[in-house]
Amino acid sequence: MKQTVLTSKFCQHYYNGDKKMLKQVWTNNSASMTTEDFKSVMLAYVDLYKQYEVQQVLVDSRKMRYLVEPEVQDWVNANVIAALIPYLKKLAFLLSSDIFEEVSIKQAMEEQQEDIPFETKYFEDEQQAIDWLL
Repeated sequence: MKQTVLTSKFCQHYYNGDKKMLKQVWTNNSASMTTEDFKSVMLAYVDLYKQYEVQQVLVDSRKMRYLVEPEVQDWVNANVIAALIPYLKKLAFLLSSDIFEEVSIKQAMEEQQEDIPFETKYFEDEQQAIDWLL
């Protein structure tokens, strides 16, 4: 059963306890996010992993309008990705049609790919992403 576990003006988080799956859905409001706003959302996200022992994640970034700069990517790798390793098995991204946002997300993940034990894959279709996660 899916339940809303965290909501902000930038994104919503839904948890399915039966599948131990978290879905993070970014909104167009992310265009007005500051770096501190982004970091705050990501730290709250890490808390959800710990609280729910999430194993699969679907990040719907199709409406994400915040560009993750290289120094922020480094912060994400050190403070978010590292914290997910004990829990996560699979991470799927639904990507925006904006090439800069797509590259930003892929760069952040690919820099750490050899150091992380979970699988990461990128999708345009939500059902394909869910099927792969499960």
